[in-house]
Amino acid sequence: MMQVDEGLTPETTVYRYLPFESFVAFVEAGRTVLTNINLWDDQWEAILAKVPTVNDKGENEFPGYSFHQDIFGQSWTLPEESDAMWRIYSPTRTGLQLKTSVRKFELIGDVARAHVGKIVYFDTIPQLLAMTETRKSRL
Repeated sequence: MMQVDEGLTPETTVYRYLPFESFVAFVEAGRTVLTNINLWDDQWEAILAKVPTVNDKGENEFPGYSFHQDIFGQSWTLPEESDAMWRIYSPTRTGLQLKTSVRKFELIGDVARAHVGKIVYFDTIPQLLAMTETRKSRL
């Protein structure tokens, strides 16, 4: 079952930039790779797992478990051209860009649940927490 965020449709075009070597591996294996989001380079991914809370003793404590440990994904983008994406994913200038639609993600097999959504940016941790509460109330 695939859930698609508001503002995206099955016809929405998305793009992915990747190094040539990754593309060759994808073609040869006929499979795509999903990476645990805790391993992504972006320091803001899975941020709640990195923020300490205060325990009953008043001490800062990092969570022993985060649901992010069980989330795997890929980054795709809406803009057809992005200088930043080319520089990040093709530093040696040998990369390429894939183009697909949201609908085609349904073709990925062996996935129990899938979610296609837009990245949400925030300026402060309280803004992030408020956004999280709003989304939970919609579930």
